[in-house]
Amino acid sequence: MFIRSNLFNKGHPLKAERGLSDALDAHKRTVINKIKGITDPNQMTEPACEQIIKEALVAPLVLHFDRMTRQTRTEEIDGSSFPGDFFIERGRRYPKTVVRILVPFSGERDLLQYSPSTAGLTFPRGEVSGNTIQFDILMWGYPDDANRVKQELDSNRNLLETCATRVSEQVKQFNAALAPQIRAEFAAKVAELTQQQGILNSLGIPEEPEAPVLPGNPVASKPKRNKARSDQIIVNIEKIEQMIVQTLNQTNNNQGNVNTAIQGS
Repeated sequence: MFIRSNLFNKGHPLKAERGLSDALDAHKRTVINKIKGITDPNQMTEPACEQIIKEALVAPLVLHFDRMTRQTRTEEIDGSSFPGDFFIERGRRYPKTVVRILVPFSGERDLLQYSPSTAGLTFPRGEVSGNTIQFDILMWGYPDDANRVKQELDSNRNLLETCATRVSEQVKQFNAALAPQIRAEFAAKVAELTQQQGILNSLGIPEEPEAPVLPGNPVASKPKRNKARSDQIIVNIEKIEQMIVQTLNQTNNNQGNVNTAIQGS
């Protein structure tokens, strides 16, 4: 299927919808709420703070045009898509060569949705598949196909590169401001937990100790339970066998008495 969708078109400054700034702010609130939810003072260490910062930073986009590849296929294209050819009928489909361009990228893939704050009115064509951006170029079969293909490739590539660069600049600014904000929130939480611990210690009530970890592997005790269960089953089977033997003996005795009675008659 010919790719007609656009990238970097969500949250355009002219649209009344959530944009990149809103998404980044929501991400920051999630990180800060995670810090505010910590209740164990032992978790409030400098390495823990740096780990939170490391995980919270958003990876900027990098498009690797130097590793572009292509795939070629034949697809039926509606005549209405052709560029003003009088010999082409609208509604009729014609087999044409389609070149799919694949551009690897690294960074946060969700960023490919959002318009940068300085976005224009033209969006690059493409869709995301795994770690690649893919878009299609039609080869119409006209004498000027070489120029058409090159112009379309260069145009879409420039749009992709411009949007990715502007989005990444916005993300880098966000990351630069995020690290000190996390450290400030972390320090405030340390102060809060320290104050709380001081109040609780002043009550003179010892803290409930954690349950001690018993030595040994608890899994190792399972065979003993299974063995005890097996022993019980063996005992039960032996009791059942004894009952069966007693029943058979009783039956044989009864049968012997009946035979004697018949013979006596």
